[in-house]
Amino acid sequence: MGTSRARRARPEDVRALGELSDRVFRPTLPPGAGMPVEFPRLFHADNAGNLYLVEDSAGNPVSMVGTYPSELVSNGIRLTAVSIGSVATLPDHRGRGYATEMLEMIIEDHSPHHSIMLVSGGRGLYARLGCVEFGTLLRAWWEPADWSDTRVTCRESAYPRGDASMLHRLYQTEAYRVLRTPIEMESYVNATTAPRFRARPAPGRVLIAEREDTAVAYAVAAPGREGAAINFLEWAGDRAGLLSLAQYALRQMQGDRVEWRFQPGDRTLGGLLAAHRIPHEPCPNQGTIALLNPERLLNEVNPWIEEQTGQRLTWQQGYQVAWSGSPPAEVPSLPTEPSRAALTRWFFSADGVNVPLVDTGGLSYI
Repeated sequence: MGTSRARRARPEDVRALGELSDRVFRPTLPPGAGMPVEFPRLFHADNAGNLYLVEDSAGNPVSMVGTYPSELVSNGIRLTAVSIGSVATLPDHRGRGYATEMLEMIIEDHSPHHSIMLVSGGRGLYARLGCVEFGTLLRAWWEPADWSDTRVTCRESAYPRGDASMLHRLYQTEAYRVLRTPIEMESYVNATTAPRFRARPAPGRVLIAEREDTAVAYAVAAPGREGAAINFLEWAGDRAGLLSLAQYALRQMQGDRVEWRFQPGDRTLGGLLAAHRIPHEPCPNQGTIALLNPERLLNEVNPWIEEQTGQRLTWQQGYQVAWSGSPPAEVPSLPTEPSRAALTRWFFSADGVNVPLVDTGGLSYI
């Protein structure tokens, strides 16, 4: 491609990149009032080196890609990941390959340090780089129902930042989560007050369920982008407390139903939903995924694979893996196509070993 037009940002670039992102994604808000408030950890001076940009001849940013490194916990598996979002180019500068150049640079920069790349969308651009859809979650929807748990009281957090430490403790009990520091938690819950939080018609609300004056569950509730649904964008804690929060949200937010997603392996919640005839159905995870470092991924997931199959995988070269021994017949056949997309799909879908992943629609995802 010749001389690169892309570079990593410096702290002094962060403000201009937040304004650029708003011009593309939040054009009805004053530049700087939307995306930087909704995604405070992404547009933060400490994360400047993970923001990528292309400038015009006057030195003004005209295209950007945001990244945020993280570590995922998925039922005992710990995966290193870099999340991709806020891929934005001003209209007059589109069609010049800027986003492709930055994403290729990101893959080169992050492959030594992270096993996977999570992308917030499913554009053809991402597919050409080997990104594929992945995973299966369950979506539940709660309509007005006769539900009452007199042991639980619910409230809305008047000052989410003030409850951040308590919310963080509940979040840490979840088997599927992104590792999140207390400072990150405080930033995320405070972001729910943004005027167009996650492109919703109204800010989110942090709802808390308490039993004997002790918080047992929380949910971040926001009105749906379309229709009268209320979405729980993130939740954690006691599953019966979650149902009390759903009933509370219906009363307080005047929706016709509450929707949330959960892991197929969550037997406690699944049993509660079945007992109360609350409907739920499979749905895909959000965005797309691509392998960055197959050898590193094997180091991270082999203990789980060995527990499931009695066998380990070994890395061959490129995008090829092999079983270390003679696997039992029920083990999925290895992909025949040696490509990033084929191996990614094999690892993270029902076509292969189907490594479980967190719900990428949560607050920590960019």
